[in-house]
Parts: sequence; C-alpha cells; structure tokens
Amino acid sequence: MERAARPDNRSAPLLHKFGHSFTGYYRLLAGIREAVYAKAGAAEYYDGLAELAPGSVTQAMLRRMREEERAHLLQLQELYTEMKGKALKLPEALPRPEQFHTGLKEAFVREAEGFRMLRKLVRQVPDPAAKELLHRMLLDELLHASELAFIRF
Repeated sequence: MERAARPDNRSAPLLHKFGHSFTGYYRLLAGIREAVYAKAGAAEYYDGLAELAPGSVTQAMLRRMREEERAHLLQLQELYTEMKGKALKLPEALPRPEQFHTGLKEAFVREAEGFRMLRKLVRQVPDPAAKELLHRMLLDELLHASELAFIRF
C-alpha cells in the first residue's frame, strides 16, 4: 500500500533543532511574536518622534532608527513564518508619541526592554543563523539607546 505524501511543513527545519521538546519551541515562538509586535510599535513610534523632532539632524537620526526597526520587523516576521508556517498579522493602530521630550524618554525605555527581550531570545534559539540575526539586533538596540541619549543632551 502506497503512503500519501506528507504536506509541506515549512517549520520542520527549525522545529527539528528542538528535538522532542515542544515546550522550548512554543516558548521561542511566543517570544518572537512578542518581538515582532514590539518592533512594529518601535518603527511607528520613531516615525511619530521624527515628526516632532526640533531639528533636521535629529529627524534624520530618528528616521534611520525607524528604518532599522522596520528591517528588524521584516526579519523577525520571516523567522516567525519559517517556524510557524504562516505569517503573523500585525495590529493596525499603534501608539505614537504626543510630545518630543517625553517620547524620547519612552523610546529609551523601550530600547532597554527590547534589548532584554532579544537577549532572552538569543539564549532560546538553537539555529546559528537565527542566533546571529538576533545578536545583530541586540547591537542595534544598544546603538539606538546611545543615540537617544545623545539626542536628549
């Protein structure tokens, strides 16, 4: 008797690296989902902050940070899709800052939180390429935090 062909399972390569532990796989998947939402919020937040910025140099820095967050968002969405086998739907309305200086402080806090979240994910992910991707994002979070501190002073 001939077996039916198994459906294409796009999550198999990353899932395989977890062995028989589905708990670690689902914990990582939830962490990546949280990071995707955070990156979407960060990109939108930097866009709003750039609109409120007092000078062109500051606006340019914030727009560059926005673009880096968007790139991170796309990379994390791709990783999530690879693991889950389907894309993650993003929220449509994301908060934006109302005032520049309070928004700057909030962005700094968000970068610190983002660093902690990504550091946790780096420890969970078994795939070397995904680990390298998350390490690069960690470095960007540090750079963003230092740039926000520079803008503030």
